[in-house]
Amino acid sequence: MKDQIKVEGEFKMKKKRKIGESKGSEVLERKKKQKQKAKTKLFSRRLFCISTKANMDSKQATEYSKVVKIIKENGGEISSTVHRKVFALITTLGAVQRCTQRVRKACKLDIPVVDVSFLTESVQKETFLDLNNFYLDLTNVKRELERREKAKDDHSDAAGKEETETTSDVSITSKHVRKIHLGCCCSCHDSEKASCSWCEKDH
Repeated sequence: MKDQIKVEGEFKMKKKRKIGESKGSEVLERKKKQKQKAKTKLFSRRLFCISTKANMDSKQATEYSKVVKIIKENGGEISSTVHRKVFALITTLGAVQRCTQRVRKACKLDIPVVDVSFLTESVQKETFLDLNNFYLDLTNVKRELERREKAKDDHSDAAGKEETETTSDVSITSKHVRKIHLGCCCSCHDSEKASCSWCEKDH
């Protein structure tokens, strides 16, 4: 009798243990899903553009595909071009030093240009970090934009000056043009006719 009670007690204990383990697993699974859901929404409704080109030997070089993966896995979207709806340009120091086209365009449109570490650290800490801590120095980019703008203006001035000189030459030449009346050139005169209905006004 005592042995039967002991066996029943052990059975109940095992059953309770299994139920407890099952509930514990459910709680862990629920927390895992909540964590995954929060992770997915980290960059939701954010549109990013990427410029990670750098010299092959540069330590700043980051694979484009890896950056895309981080953004998409956390709910963000990718734009292939820089425009005013882009939230931020994710780039590297190497790309800024090379003044890539996307870096120049972002600088021109006042779009935040931030280091790729903004993504990795935000995901690691599971929070959307402050962009101000990841801004890259764009001094050389702004200088390059000014240089290009000046070169463009100089080219426009040179083209305008050349066009003015050409127009001036034409007007001077036109003063020496004298109209010469060659008479009627109608084919009726080839057959020794004095005139025809088409050229009477010239005779």
